[in-house]
Amino acid sequence: MKRLLALLLTLLLLLPLIAALPLPTFAADVEAKFTVTNKSGQATTTFVYGEPIMVTPLVGENEDWIGIAPKGKVDKGSVRYKRIVKGKKTNLPGSTGMGVNVPVDIRAGAAVESRFAEFADIYPGEWTIFWCASGGSAYQYDKTTAIDITVTAGPMTVNKTEFAYGEPILVTAAAKENPTHKSWYGIVPDDNGSPKYTHGTIINRKADNTEDDLRDYSDALSGTVTNNTTNWANYFGISKAQLLSLPAGTYWLIYCEDSQNVGGGANVTHKIQIKIKPAFTTNKKAYAYGEPINITVGAGVEVGDHIFIAPRDADNIEATYNSIRWQTLTADNIANVFNIKESNTTSNYPDKWDIPPGESSLFVTYAPNNTAPKKDHGTRIDITVSGYGPDAPTAITYALNDKTTGSAGGTVTVSLDPNEVNDIYNKPTHVILYWGDENGKLADYTYISLYKVTGATVEIELSDITMIPEEATRLMACCFNGAGVSQELVSVKLPTDRTVSPTNKGALISSFQIVSDIHSQESQTHKYNQRIAQMLA
Repeated sequence: MKRLLALLLTLLLLLPLIAALPLPTFAADVEAKFTVTNKSGQATTTFVYGEPIMVTPLVGENEDWIGIAPKGKVDKGSVRYKRIVKGKKTNLPGSTGMGVNVPVDIRAGAAVESRFAEFADIYPGEWTIFWCASGGSAYQYDKTTAIDITVTAGPMTVNKTEFAYGEPILVTAAAKENPTHKSWYGIVPDDNGSPKYTHGTIINRKADNTEDDLRDYSDALSGTVTNNTTNWANYFGISKAQLLSLPAGTYWLIYCEDSQNVGGGANVTHKIQIKIKPAFTTNKKAYAYGEPINITVGAGVEVGDHIFIAPRDADNIEATYNSIRWQTLTADNIANVFNIKESNTTSNYPDKWDIPPGESSLFVTYAPNNTAPKKDHGTRIDITVSGYGPDAPTAITYALNDKTTGSAGGTVTVSLDPNEVNDIYNKPTHVILYWGDENGKLADYTYISLYKVTGATVEIELSDITMIPEEATRLMACCFNGAGVSQELVSVKLPTDRTVSPTNKGALISSFQIVSDIHSQESQTHKYNQRIAQMLA
C-alpha cells in the first residue's frame, strides 16, 4: 500500500512537466497553402481521367510553386507545375504564375519531361499535389500541406499519349444517355499549356463508344472541314492537307458530354493532352549565312524517306515547294546528325549555291511518294538565315596561253580578302567572270562561269575552246553567294600585244544543225567538258 501511494505521488509531481512538453502538430492544425476542387469549385480528391484538377494557391511569393507527382514519388520531381506569383515563369510552356486565389487546372502546367517523360498527362492512379517554397526542389516540398488525390478512368480514352507523325490516334468516347444536344470529342492545339479554343476544333467526331482514328474525318461532325480547317490552317501557317494530317506538336483531346459546340472551353467536360513527335528536328531556328544546318531524325521516319529544304513562300501556304537541297535518308542519316547543306543539290535554283538569307522550310516526304512538290508533306520546320552579299575581290591577274588565236585559254588568279572568306555572314561561295570594256560588263554577254571559292586565292583555268569577244578589252570578276553578287567588280586589261589575224576574225569554222543535252563542269578534265571539246574540234 505504501508503494502504491508513493507511485501515485510521483505521478502527480510529474504532471506539470508532461503538460509543459510540446505536443505534435496534427493536420487539422496546419494552415492550408492551397485548395483542390473540381471544375465547379467543389472540394474533392477524386477525379475522372480528363477532368480538370483545379488548384487554387492561398499563399505564395517570390519563386514559390505548386506541383503534382505520382504518389510516393514526389522526391523524383513534378510531372506538372505552376509558379504562384502572377507572371512568374520558367523557360517551359505552362509554367507562368497564376496568382494567389486564382484557380487553375494543374494538368495544364509545365511538364518536366526530362524526369517524367512517360507522363504526357495525369493518368488514372494516385497522385500527390504539393507546395514548394522559393524555387526549391520537389523533395523539399511542404509535407504537412500536401494533398493526395485519385484519378479514375473517364468517358474518353486514347490508345497512348505520344505518337510518331502519321500514327493512328485511336480514341474511344462514351455517349451520354439521352443528351439534350450531343456527346462528341475533338482535338485542338496547345497554347502555352492550355487548350486553344479560338477556332473550335480541328477535327471532331461523334462519341459512340467505338474506337476510331481521330484523324479520319470522313464521318466528322458538320463544320469540321468546311468551317474550322481554313482558320486553323492559317493559324499554323500550313496547307489544309498538312493540317488534317496533324503536324508535330502538343494537342488536347477534348470531350463535350452534352453540347452543340466548344463554347470557348466552357462546354468541355474532359480533356487529355497528347503529343505528336516530329519526324526530325533542327539544332535551332535561326542561322547565320553559311552556318551548318544540322538535322536529327526523329520518330516515324525510315530509310528511303526524304528531307528537303526550300525557300518558304510565306504568302502562299498552299504553294508547291521545290528544294534547294535534298537528302534520301540512309541508316547512317537516321542514326546520326547530318548537315542538310552538305546534301544533294537540285537544278531548281541554279543561283542558290548555298541556303540563302531569308526564310526557308525544311520538310520530310515519305517513300514512295517522295517528291518535293507534295503539299501534304510531314513535319515542317521554318528557319531564318541572316546574311548579305559578299564584298568584291581585291585583285585579278590573267595570263594568256596564246595571244595570236583569239582563244581565252589561260590562267586567271583572283585574290580575296581572307577575313571575308572566313566571315560566315557574307562569305563568298563563288567567283564569277565577265568580259568587259572600260564601261563595265559587255551588255550582250552572260557571265563566263562560276568558280568555287576554296580559299583567299582562286586559280581558274580558262579553256582553249573559249573565245574572247572582239569588243572585249578587259576580264572582270565579282564575288557571289546565296544572297547575291558583290556590288563592285575588279578587272584586268587584256594584253595589248595580242596579234589575232584579221583574216581569221568571223571565219566560219563549223556549223551545227542542233546540239542538245549539253552538260558542263568546272573541271576542264571532266568527261562532259572533254566531250564538248571533242565536238568543237
